[in-house]
Amino acid sequence: MKTDWIIVVDDDVTNLKLAGHILSAKGKKVTALKSGQTLLKYLEENRPDLILLDIKMPEIDGFETLAKLREKEKESGSKEIPVIFLTANEEEDAKSKALSMGVSDLVQKPFDSDDLLMRIEKALGQADDNPGAASAGVESTQQDIPWVVVVDDDISNLKLAGSLLSKYGMRVTAIRSGQALLEQMKEGQPDLVLLDILMPDMDGFEAYEKFRALGDEKAQIPVIFLSADESTESECRGLRMGGFDFIRKPFVPDLLLLRVQRALEFARLKRNQK
Repeated sequence: MKTDWIIVVDDDVTNLKLAGHILSAKGKKVTALKSGQTLLKYLEENRPDLILLDIKMPEIDGFETLAKLREKEKESGSKEIPVIFLTANEEEDAKSKALSMGVSDLVQKPFDSDDLLMRIEKALGQADDNPGAASAGVESTQQDIPWVVVVDDDISNLKLAGSLLSKYGMRVTAIRSGQALLEQMKEGQPDLVLLDILMPDMDGFEAYEKFRALGDEKAQIPVIFLSADESTESECRGLRMGGFDFIRKPFVPDLLLLRVQRALEFARLKRNQK
Protein backbone atom coordinates (compact mmCIF):
# COMPACT_ATOMS: atom_id res chain seq x y z
CA MET A 1 0.00 0.00 0.00
CA LYS A 2 1.34 3.40 -0.98
CA THR A 3 2.43 5.71 1.86
CA ASP A 4 1.22 9.29 1.51
CA TRP A 5 4.09 11.78 1.48
CA ILE A 6 3.33 15.18 2.95
CA ILE A 7 5.61 18.22 3.11
CA VAL A 8 4.91 20.64 5.97
CA VAL A 9 6.26 24.18 5.52
CA ASP A 10 6.25 26.52 8.54
CA ASP A 11 8.87 28.83 10.06
CA ASP A 12 7.63 27.85 13.55
CA VAL A 13 9.45 24.72 14.72
CA THR A 14 6.70 23.91 17.23
CA ASN A 15 4.11 23.69 14.45
CA LEU A 16 6.44 21.51 12.35
CA LYS A 17 6.91 19.11 15.26
CA LEU A 18 3.21 18.98 16.09
CA ALA A 19 2.10 18.36 12.49
CA GLY A 20 4.88 15.84 12.02
CA HIS A 21 3.82 13.93 15.13
CA ILE A 22 0.13 13.87 14.13
CA LEU A 23 0.84 12.71 10.57
CA SER A 24 3.58 10.20 11.40
CA ALA A 25 1.26 8.56 13.94
CA LYS A 26 -1.14 7.91 11.05
CA GLY A 27 1.52 6.33 8.88
CA LYS A 28 2.28 9.34 6.69
CA LYS A 29 5.76 10.15 5.43
CA VAL A 30 6.54 13.70 6.57
CA THR A 31 9.18 16.18 5.41
CA ALA A 32 9.49 19.41 7.44
CA LEU A 33 10.76 22.60 5.79
CA LYS A 34 11.09 26.08 7.29
CA SER A 35 10.62 28.45 4.32
CA GLY A 36 8.91 28.90 0.99
CA GLN A 37 12.23 29.30 -0.77
CA THR A 38 13.45 26.00 0.65
CA LEU A 39 10.27 24.31 -0.54
CA LEU A 40 10.63 25.58 -4.10
CA LYS A 41 14.24 24.38 -4.23
CA TYR A 42 13.31 21.00 -2.74
CA LEU A 43 10.52 20.47 -5.27
CA GLU A 44 12.98 20.69 -8.16
CA GLU A 45 13.84 17.04 -7.51
CA ASN A 46 10.99 15.79 -5.33
CA ARG A 47 7.24 15.38 -5.74
CA PRO A 48 5.13 14.84 -2.59
CA ASP A 49 1.44 13.92 -2.53
CA LEU A 50 0.42 17.02 -0.57
CA ILE A 51 1.87 20.25 0.85
CA LEU A 52 0.82 21.93 4.09
CA LEU A 53 1.96 25.53 3.59
CA ASP A 54 1.96 28.25 6.22
CA ILE A 55 0.77 31.63 4.94
CA LYS A 56 2.72 34.00 7.18
CA MET A 57 6.47 33.40 6.75
CA PRO A 58 9.48 35.71 6.36
CA GLU A 59 11.15 36.35 2.97
CA ILE A 60 8.33 34.92 0.84
CA ASP A 61 4.92 34.17 2.33
CA GLY A 62 2.62 31.28 1.49
CA PHE A 63 0.74 33.22 -1.20
CA GLU A 64 3.91 34.07 -3.11
CA THR A 65 5.28 30.56 -2.63
CA LEU A 66 2.12 29.00 -4.06
CA ALA A 67 2.11 31.41 -7.02
CA LYS A 68 5.72 30.50 -7.84
CA LEU A 69 4.97 26.78 -7.46
CA ARG A 70 2.00 26.93 -9.83
CA GLU A 71 4.08 28.90 -12.34
CA LYS A 72 6.80 26.23 -12.28
CA GLU A 73 4.23 23.45 -12.65
CA LYS A 74 2.68 25.21 -15.61
CA GLU A 75 6.06 25.70 -17.29
CA SER A 76 6.97 22.03 -16.86
CA GLY A 77 3.50 20.73 -17.73
CA SER A 78 3.36 18.75 -14.49
CA LYS A 79 0.21 18.05 -12.50
CA GLU A 80 -0.52 20.47 -9.65
CA ILE A 81 0.40 19.26 -6.17
CA PRO A 82 -2.53 19.83 -3.82
CA VAL A 83 -1.83 22.49 -1.19
CA ILE A 84 -3.52 23.15 2.14
CA PHE A 85 -2.79 26.53 3.67
CA LEU A 86 -2.03 26.82 7.38
CA THR A 87 -3.00 30.07 9.07
CA ALA A 88 -3.51 31.70 12.45
CA ASN A 89 -5.35 34.52 10.69
CA GLU A 90 -9.14 34.35 11.01
CA GLU A 91 -9.81 37.28 8.67
CA GLU A 92 -12.10 36.46 5.75
CA ASP A 93 -9.87 38.39 3.30
CA ALA A 94 -7.01 35.93 3.82
CA LYS A 95 -9.34 32.95 3.43
CA SER A 96 -10.93 34.39 0.30
CA LYS A 97 -7.55 35.11 -1.28
CA ALA A 98 -6.36 31.60 -0.48
CA LEU A 99 -9.43 29.92 -1.97
CA SER A 100 -9.29 32.11 -5.06
CA MET A 101 -5.73 30.83 -5.65
CA GLY A 102 -7.00 27.26 -5.79
CA VAL A 103 -5.82 25.77 -2.50
CA SER A 104 -7.50 22.53 -1.51
CA ASP A 105 -8.36 23.80 1.97
CA LEU A 106 -7.30 25.96 4.90
CA VAL A 107 -6.43 24.72 8.39
CA GLN A 108 -6.55 27.03 11.37
CA LYS A 109 -3.64 27.10 13.82
CA PRO A 110 -3.27 25.84 16.49
CA PHE A 111 -4.14 22.50 14.89
CA ASP A 112 -6.99 20.27 15.91
CA SER A 113 -5.57 16.83 15.07
CA ASP A 114 -8.88 15.28 13.95
CA ASP A 115 -9.75 18.29 11.79
CA LEU A 116 -6.26 18.37 10.26
CA LEU A 117 -6.38 14.67 9.37
CA MET A 118 -9.89 14.89 7.93
CA ARG A 119 -8.94 17.79 5.65
CA ILE A 120 -5.75 16.05 4.54
CA GLU A 121 -7.61 12.84 3.63
CA LYS A 122 -10.19 14.89 1.75
CA ALA A 123 -7.50 16.74 -0.22
CA LEU A 124 -5.65 13.50 -1.01
CA GLY A 125 -8.90 11.88 -2.17
CA GLN A 126 -9.67 14.79 -4.49
CA ALA A 127 -6.14 14.68 -5.88
CA ASP A 128 -6.59 11.01 -6.77
CA ASP A 129 -9.84 11.64 -8.64
CA ASN A 130 -9.68 11.25 -12.40
CA PRO A 131 -11.82 14.09 -13.83
CA GLY A 132 -12.95 11.88 -16.66
CA ALA A 133 -13.88 8.79 -14.69
CA ALA A 134 -13.01 8.15 -11.07
CA SER A 135 -11.31 4.85 -10.38
CA ALA A 136 -13.12 2.18 -8.44
CA GLY A 137 -10.61 2.54 -5.61
CA VAL A 138 -11.34 6.22 -5.15
CA GLU A 139 -15.07 5.67 -5.27
CA SER A 140 -14.89 3.03 -2.57
CA THR A 141 -12.93 5.28 -0.22
CA GLN A 142 -15.28 8.23 -0.73
CA GLN A 143 -18.65 6.52 -1.03
CA ASP A 144 -19.63 7.45 2.55
CA ILE A 145 -18.62 11.09 2.15
CA PRO A 146 -21.57 13.23 0.99
CA TRP A 147 -20.80 15.00 -2.30
CA VAL A 148 -22.41 18.40 -2.71
CA VAL A 149 -22.18 20.49 -5.89
CA VAL A 150 -22.62 24.25 -5.33
CA VAL A 151 -23.48 26.34 -8.42
CA ASP A 152 -23.26 30.14 -8.18
CA ASP A 153 -21.64 32.80 -10.36
CA ASP A 154 -20.68 34.75 -7.20
CA ILE A 155 -17.36 33.41 -5.97
CA SER A 156 -17.89 34.74 -2.43
CA ASN A 157 -20.99 32.56 -2.10
CA LEU A 158 -19.09 29.55 -3.41
CA LYS A 159 -16.35 30.10 -0.85
CA LEU A 160 -18.75 30.57 2.04
CA ALA A 161 -20.80 27.48 1.23
CA GLY A 162 -17.69 25.43 0.44
CA SER A 163 -15.94 26.40 3.66
CA LEU A 164 -18.98 25.59 5.81
CA LEU A 165 -19.85 22.25 4.20
CA SER A 166 -16.23 21.07 4.01
CA LYS A 167 -15.86 21.79 7.72
CA TYR A 168 -18.64 19.27 8.35
CA GLY A 169 -17.00 16.51 6.35
CA MET A 170 -18.66 16.99 2.97
CA ARG A 171 -16.93 16.83 -0.37
CA VAL A 172 -17.73 20.08 -2.18
CA THR A 173 -17.43 20.92 -5.87
CA ALA A 174 -17.80 24.63 -6.71
CA ILE A 175 -19.17 25.52 -10.16
CA ARG A 176 -19.83 28.97 -11.59
CA SER A 177 -22.40 28.40 -14.35
CA GLY A 178 -25.34 26.26 -15.43
CA GLN A 179 -23.40 24.97 -18.44
CA ALA A 180 -20.53 23.85 -16.22
CA LEU A 181 -23.07 22.01 -14.05
CA LEU A 182 -24.33 20.06 -17.06
CA GLU A 183 -20.77 19.03 -17.93
CA GLN A 184 -20.17 17.95 -14.33
CA MET A 185 -23.34 15.87 -14.33
CA LYS A 186 -22.02 13.83 -17.25
CA GLU A 187 -18.97 12.90 -15.16
CA GLY A 188 -20.50 11.85 -11.84
CA GLN A 189 -23.48 11.53 -9.52
CA PRO A 190 -23.41 13.99 -6.60
CA ASP A 191 -25.68 13.52 -3.61
CA LEU A 192 -27.02 17.07 -3.65
CA VAL A 193 -26.94 20.23 -5.78
CA LEU A 194 -27.19 23.78 -4.42
CA LEU A 195 -28.26 25.81 -7.45
CA ASP A 196 -28.36 29.59 -7.71
CA ILE A 197 -31.31 30.92 -9.70
CA LEU A 198 -29.99 34.21 -11.05
CA MET A 199 -26.94 33.50 -13.24
CA PRO A 200 -25.85 34.85 -16.65
CA ASP A 201 -26.24 32.80 -19.86
CA MET A 202 -28.30 30.06 -18.25
CA ASP A 203 -30.33 30.65 -15.08
CA GLY A 204 -30.92 28.06 -12.38
CA PHE A 205 -34.37 27.07 -13.61
CA GLU A 206 -33.10 26.31 -17.12
CA ALA A 207 -30.07 24.44 -15.77
CA TYR A 208 -32.37 22.40 -13.51
CA GLU A 209 -34.60 21.35 -16.40
CA LYS A 210 -31.64 20.43 -18.60
CA PHE A 211 -29.82 18.26 -16.08
CA ARG A 212 -33.07 16.52 -15.12
CA ALA A 213 -33.39 15.60 -18.79
CA LEU A 214 -30.06 13.73 -18.66
CA GLY A 215 -31.83 10.65 -17.31
CA ASP A 216 -33.79 9.14 -14.42
CA GLU A 217 -30.71 8.77 -12.23
CA LYS A 218 -29.90 12.47 -12.47
CA ALA A 219 -33.54 13.37 -11.92
CA GLN A 220 -33.36 11.74 -8.47
CA ILE A 221 -30.65 14.11 -7.19
CA PRO A 222 -32.22 16.59 -4.73
CA VAL A 223 -31.76 20.25 -5.59
CA ILE A 224 -31.85 23.20 -3.22
CA PHE A 225 -32.38 26.49 -5.03
CA LEU A 226 -30.43 29.58 -3.89
CA SER A 227 -31.67 33.12 -4.40
CA ALA A 228 -31.28 36.67 -3.14
CA ASP A 229 -34.82 37.40 -4.40
CA GLU A 230 -37.01 38.47 -1.48
CA SER A 231 -40.27 37.69 -3.28
CA THR A 232 -42.03 34.35 -3.02
CA GLU A 233 -42.45 33.98 -6.79
CA SER A 234 -39.06 32.38 -7.41
CA GLU A 235 -39.43 30.15 -4.37
CA CYS A 236 -42.82 28.88 -5.50
CA ARG A 237 -41.60 28.30 -9.05
CA GLY A 238 -38.59 26.32 -7.87
CA LEU A 239 -40.64 24.12 -5.57
CA ARG A 240 -43.29 23.53 -8.26
CA MET A 241 -40.57 22.38 -10.63
CA GLY A 242 -39.51 19.73 -8.12
CA GLY A 243 -36.83 21.49 -6.11
CA PHE A 244 -36.29 19.94 -2.68
CA ASP A 245 -35.86 23.23 -0.82
CA PHE A 246 -35.10 26.93 -1.19
CA ILE A 247 -32.47 29.01 0.65
CA ARG A 248 -32.24 32.79 0.61
CA LYS A 249 -28.95 34.63 0.24
CA PRO A 250 -26.96 35.83 2.06
CA PHE A 251 -26.76 32.45 3.80
CA VAL A 252 -27.47 31.93 7.47
CA PRO A 253 -24.78 29.26 8.11
CA ASP A 254 -26.76 27.19 10.64
CA LEU A 255 -29.85 27.22 8.43
CA LEU A 256 -27.85 26.28 5.32
CA LEU A 257 -26.22 23.38 7.14
CA LEU A 258 -29.50 22.05 8.57
CA ARG A 259 -31.25 22.13 5.19
CA VAL A 260 -28.32 20.48 3.44
CA GLN A 261 -28.19 17.72 6.07
CA ARG A 262 -31.95 17.18 5.73
CA ALA A 263 -31.67 16.89 1.94
CA LEU A 264 -28.75 14.47 2.21
CA GLU A 265 -30.68 12.29 4.66
CA PHE A 266 -33.62 12.26 2.24
CA ALA A 267 -31.30 11.20 -0.59
CA ARG A 268 -29.79 8.45 1.56
CA LEU A 269 -33.21 7.04 2.49
CA LYS A 270 -34.26 7.03 -1.18
CA ARG A 271 -31.12 5.11 -2.17
CA ASN A 272 -31.73 2.54 0.56
CA GLN A 273 -35.26 1.94 -0.70
CA LYS A 274 -33.97 0.72 -4.07
